[in-house]
Amino acid sequence: MKEYTIFAIRNGGSILIPVFFCIIGMQVDLTALWQSDNLAQLVLFALAVTVIAILTKVLGAGLPVMAIGFGRPRAWRIGLGMLPRGEVALIVAEIGRASGIIDRDIFTVAIVMTVVTTIIAPIFLVRAFPPRRRPRRRTQARASAH
Repeated sequence: MKEYTIFAIRNGGSILIPVFFCIIGMQVDLTALWQSDNLAQLVLFALAVTVIAILTKVLGAGLPVMAIGFGRPRAWRIGLGMLPRGEVALIVAEIGRASGIIDRDIFTVAIVMTVVTTIIAPIFLVRAFPPRRRPRRRTQARASAH
């Protein structure tokens, strides 16, 4: 019974998680940004929330890692690895929207922040991991010696 329960939970998640993200995506109204009475303030707020999210994710994961002895480059990479982790923000935003605690503008800002941090994460991570020098193959080394 225990194995079946674990199997059902794991497989159920593989179905329900994409459905959750689809439902959240269908509820996003990006026209809320353009239809807002205070577009400039909303865009600035979205920018501020995004910058704060980036800083808190990177520092919140990177500093403790440095405190336990990891070097700065490794801590930086771990912190950057936290950037695309936005599912909790989506869940909280959806609960707030569904219960009427936050309005459409704030919900949109939360979604924009999540999307932006998810999109920029690979860009930063690629730069945080410099390309490794690959040793030349013997055949290449011999050919270049002749």
